[in-house]
Amino acid sequence: MIPTPRPISAARKRQVAAASELIKGLRGAETLDLFAHHFPGDTKAFKQVEAVIKPQRLELRRLLAGEDIHVGIEILDPLLFRLIRDGSEDPLAEAVAELNQQAFHEPGFVLYPLHGYGVMKPFSLGRPSLDEVVFSDLGVAVVPPTKSIQQTIKFVKEAALALGINSSIPNHVLSQEHANRRFRWLSENPLMMIRVRSYAVGAYENQSEYMRKLGLGAAQVMLLSVLVDPTDPKRFSSSRSSDETLDIRHYLVFENAGAGRELSYRRVPMNLSSTALAQLSDLNVDLHLETLKASTGAQLAARSEATINGLGAFHRANVVPGQQDTARTRFALKLLDSIYWFRRSFTGSAMDHEAIVSLAVAFEALLIDSYSGGVTARIVDRATHILKAESQPKAVIDLVRKLFSARGDVVHADVPLSFHPAATRVLGLVTPRSVG
Repeated sequence: MIPTPRPISAARKRQVAAASELIKGLRGAETLDLFAHHFPGDTKAFKQVEAVIKPQRLELRRLLAGEDIHVGIEILDPLLFRLIRDGSEDPLAEAVAELNQQAFHEPGFVLYPLHGYGVMKPFSLGRPSLDEVVFSDLGVAVVPPTKSIQQTIKFVKEAALALGINSSIPNHVLSQEHANRRFRWLSENPLMMIRVRSYAVGAYENQSEYMRKLGLGAAQVMLLSVLVDPTDPKRFSSSRSSDETLDIRHYLVFENAGAGRELSYRRVPMNLSSTALAQLSDLNVDLHLETLKASTGAQLAARSEATINGLGAFHRANVVPGQQDTARTRFALKLLDSIYWFRRSFTGSAMDHEAIVSLAVAFEALLIDSYSGGVTARIVDRATHILKAESQPKAVIDLVRKLFSARGDVVHADVPLSFHPAATRVLGLVTPRSVG
């Protein structure tokens, strides 16, 4: 449930009452759309009503964002306008009550195509199983290519249940969309399901939130991929598919449109550049299912999930609508920048030397505020301090030094990049044995 806000002040009540009387006295102001049409922004009436709605909307958006709920302005503004018009003494509290009644706090999900993701498991003949991996606290589930729309629908049902999504899902639309060649990715590509509490009229109003959660989910998968030991002598197979497509033009959003109703559905056209899209959806990793089920792997998965979840919560708490720029806000943004560069170090389009530089930039984005002489020494010193505080072994600290040594070789040495010696060294930087 969305928490009830604090009562508005007496001064704000008087402003609301004045705006209510003004709206009632204006012909052609029955709705927000008509009001905006008849009384444009340069009129005294418009400015007076706007001065009342804007702070109410901002406070409501902050309240929703704190609960990880994202309702579009095209829903909030008409709601507040109607409540003010009808004489509400506390439109903010009544707006929250209506949103709770409509169950906008109940989760839906985004279904997003990936590429370059698979799972490692003992080789076996026969029909492939549905190898979904669910991070319930983080609100993310991933699955390799299902190879059939029926298996995709099964994944959606099972993952939704595991993620606490209880509303009815219109599974028939998945079959309908799969008939369109542009949605071949529904069965041929890996998929990521992201739990969201959102509803909007505009197609892209909540897209930044979706992309942020997608990036956090991808980071979680990448962190756990270090559990795959390439030297394991057992026969393991990856379910990565050579039929994956990069012809990705939409993602699918299933949102809660009201209490007791089936999730609403819409396809959202990609409005990212092809390069940004490739970077966002490219995982280029495998997860080891048997290791994840073992006690050590399960503990590491839980620890990394709690960390990623905490980063997301820190960002939500400190990057909110209308908030002034603070040191905590800047640090929250730096965290996401660091995660972005960490993901870039895994991209399948990068050569090894690019992965080295991207991983080094992830440390730089996190640990320094500006570039100046001696930056490498400061980064290593700060990383060492943090790792020691977390009781990490010396071997892990040494990896940071090796990383920046390799980065220096890549950036400063006069060696052709495709034959760069650092390209062979990066593969030894992070292994399952070096994870503490």
